[in-house]
Amino acid sequence: MLMISSINKYLFYFLLPLLFCQIWLTSGGITIRLEDIVLIFLNFFFFLPLLYKHQFKIRAGNLDIAIYSYIVIIFIGIVVTLYNNTFTDLTHKDALVNGIRLILSFTIFPIIINNANFNTEDILRIINVILFFSILTTIISFLQLLYWSGIINIGLPELFVRVHEDANTQKGREIYGLFVGDGGAHKWASILAIQAIILLNYIKYNSKGIKKIFGYLFLAILLIILVNISVRNAILGLIVALLINFFINVRNQDIFKRLYKPIIAMISLSILILIAYQYAGSYVINRVLVALPSIEDGGILIDRASNIFGRFEYARVAIEIFKDYPLMGAGYYSFSGISHLYSITGSDYPHVHNSILHILCEHGIIGFISFFMFLYMIFKTYRKNIQRLSVTPCSLLLINIVRTLFIFFLFTSLFSHPFGVPRLILILLIFTAFLSKLYNLDYKR
Repeated sequence: MLMISSINKYLFYFLLPLLFCQIWLTSGGITIRLEDIVLIFLNFFFFLPLLYKHQFKIRAGNLDIAIYSYIVIIFIGIVVTLYNNTFTDLTHKDALVNGIRLILSFTIFPIIINNANFNTEDILRIINVILFFSILTTIISFLQLLYWSGIINIGLPELFVRVHEDANTQKGREIYGLFVGDGGAHKWASILAIQAIILLNYIKYNSKGIKKIFGYLFLAILLIILVNISVRNAILGLIVALLINFFINVRNQDIFKRLYKPIIAMISLSILILIAYQYAGSYVINRVLVALPSIEDGGILIDRASNIFGRFEYARVAIEIFKDYPLMGAGYYSFSGISHLYSITGSDYPHVHNSILHILCEHGIIGFISFFMFLYMIFKTYRKNIQRLSVTPCSLLLINIVRTLFIFFLFTSLFSHPFGVPRLILILLIFTAFLSKLYNLDYKR
């Protein structure tokens, strides 16, 4: 068992860099990402004792049970979609492949919790590995920004400058780091915001001197890139999560001490936005203005580009689907294949842009209850551990990262579906697992 735990520990460290890039191969029309292969091996070694010893011991807390229950819901959703012959073969394939990927991402929590080889040193080591690859990929994004702005004239490898898919053709979408392919810039924007959350907490609780100065410079670069990509949900989610986490930390201080830091932070952010605007032109401002209501022919214009009003149509369609499939939903990945039957335009919509509505229409009320229990158990795990952990730089760092990430996920789920993105789920559950594991490690010492 110790050897298996050691293998899984090394596989886990190999997985971390893959959170910051997309590396894949295509076989039989199916895209297989490298992180999926690593997760398959992690699960293989995790369940190996069941195969050769015919016994399997596993720690199953409340959050573990909630995760397993939601995995069952996703699996049932995949089966429902596969057995619905009205969907195209492409929808069937997407449901199967993406469903398996999402299930694999949820398994990272029990894999970490049940691995005895992880210790307190691993927690800071993992954060350092994440920050190292964050720096590496952010440098690539910054070079892309400078290249497309015409500031530098040096040639970059084709991998870094070739527009790969339709999702990267809009301005700002060419800054995708190593997230090559469809939707790369959107995923990279969320990862950049998450990096900023990890980095800011690391600066506060585990750095000083020159390391702190370098950290703030790196944070400034992250924010400049994020503003230029102009994925509004990631930007707003970052601001809201950091502000709420800040006020939670200073709720017992006087009003001046509560306010001066966020005021300085907002002024600094405004300066960074102005600097970014000099390079991004009016596009960044237009990305903000398009979210405001637009009146055309006496009514509100339904525009796909608007996260506030243009997404009302998506919400309406999701509610109509839920009405027709209230118990178990229409099936995993069904929204993009069935929405044309309910839409005004008669065309399919990619996704609902709201986690609650997305889960209701695809998994029904049973799936929503399971999802709600998953969220509640994350919150309960966080609350339980902040009450019993001893106060150390490591525990404070983990508590603040998990809390800020959870707030970020909750806010961005209002306008997107982060809980359906395997890579984002991996990051949230990795830190939640180590927060849950930290008490046992602290207690043993």
